Amino acid sequence: MTRTQVRRPAAVAALVVAVLTLAGCSIANTSPQNIAVHYANGWFDSRSFVDCSPTGQRSIDDVLDDHYFYPAGQRTFAFSSDKSADSGPLSVATSDSIELVARGTVTFHLNTSCEPYTDGSGKHWPGGRLQKFHEQIGSKLNAYSEDEDSDNGGDGWPRFVNTYIKDVVDRALDTNGLSYSWPDLYANNDIREEWETAVKKSIPDLVKAQLGDDLVLIDNVLLQKPEVPDALRDELTNNQAATLRAQTARTDQQAAETFPGGLTAYLAYQNALAVNEAIKSGKVQVIPVPQGSPVIVSPPSGR
Repeated sequence: MTRTQVRRPAAVAALVVAVLTLAGCSIANTSPQNIAVHYANGWFDSRSFVDCSPTGQRSIDDVLDDHYFYPAGQRTFAFSSDKSADSGPLSVATSDSIELVARGTVTFHLNTSCEPYTDGSGKHWPGGRLQKFHEQIGSKLNAYSEDEDSDNGGDGWPRFVNTYIKDVVDRALDTNGLSYSWPDLYANNDIREEWETAVKKSIPDLVKAQLGDDLVLIDNVLLQKPEVPDALRDELTNNQAATLRAQTARTDQQAAETFPGGLTAYLAYQNALAVNEAIKSGKVQVIPVPQGSPVIVSPPSGR
């Protein structure tokens, strides 16, 4: 037997041992865009929090242990008419019961602190805010992912965003909008800036109250100018047109009353002006006909 033949079984045995060793472990391999909470769940372990797996770190843990992955870093909630938005435009209630249309974005991030702390109720969390978020929010909504390659949470992540971001933003828009009339919010720049400031200031506190703690942090809020809904815009356009027609009629009546020859002469004058304007613009074709000529002019075909 050669020396190579002796070494080959030893190498195979070492490989088998390595495979069996890895098969008896759970592995968390976080990316720069996600973070994980690690829970013991072995045959002889009670289910309990162990630690956090920071972004961009590989950890090998006990067999059957669980890792729950969440997005790390800034995330955006957009509400607009764009197909890529997270939500359609939101409404803004006003003091005169007219709802305006709001578009904008809110950027936020999970509080991924794993520093042990005791919350306001006296409960101690060895895994900090991230553990509390997972156990009280994420696990109930299935907002986590068990796929280490996922940077966007699980199937329940959109539900979390709708409940704790969208609903809160919607409430902030309405609550602060009720202090103003819709014409002020729509057309008065000072009033609109005052409203925007109040909305931006209230959202972080409302999110914290909704979650029961500072588990999500608001980074920025951008709001576009509120717009009137289509139905109201059409009504305003029709009202403006009706007002203009009424003003024109009053002007015509006043002019006719003082025009030499009265209403009949005034209407003839207006008709002459209209014909003259049509000739200037080329809408009416003028064909010179000598006076007394028996020529009959027919309009060109197709007109």
